[in-house]
Amino acid sequence: MKSSTVRRSRCSHFDFGENLRQIVEQNRPDELITQADIDFLRQVLHHGALLEKEHAALAEGILRSCLAKHGADQQTIGVLNGLPRHVEQARLIESILEVQVVVYLRCSDETVCRRVRTNIGGDRTDRQDDDPESVRNKLAIFRQRSASLLDHYAQQGARIETVDVTAQMTPEQVWRILDQRQCVW
Repeated sequence: MKSSTVRRSRCSHFDFGENLRQIVEQNRPDELITQADIDFLRQVLHHGALLEKEHAALAEGILRSCLAKHGADQQTIGVLNGLPRHVEQARLIESILEVQVVVYLRCSDETVCRRVRTNIGGDRTDRQDDDPESVRNKLAIFRQRSASLLDHYAQQGARIETVDVTAQMTPEQVWRILDQRQCVW
């Protein structure tokens, strides 16, 4: 899957955390995900952990399943949210799709906490992992493990777009900024 210069390309959004929560909630093993995988994912979510290199097959299966479910092809623009979280995962997805643009939503820890508390994007309802301590832990993990992704993708030749996000900014406003910069198609 890669971006197309045609403005009317299909866009598929992949929210890794949402997919993990759905898999755990449905609790239905299938040909790609075993009951042991589901139990493991339940613990990952409970502890706010990351899938590491040794869990690459599981992460890959979840991503491939989502892309197939959405009928993604070479003309589909894929928006990845929550994957990759570290360079090892970035290398994994490079065998599946080509990352051309990385959007870094930059804001302070306080802004993140305010956005989570007020549910600006409308996607935080009933989240068990949004208490202040969990959010602080996730931010610490991001600084420790995920921030290096910007360097990784810059070295790979991906375009890096930084958007300074405020506590009140909506997802639609972020999209308009990216559209004005001509990096969303």
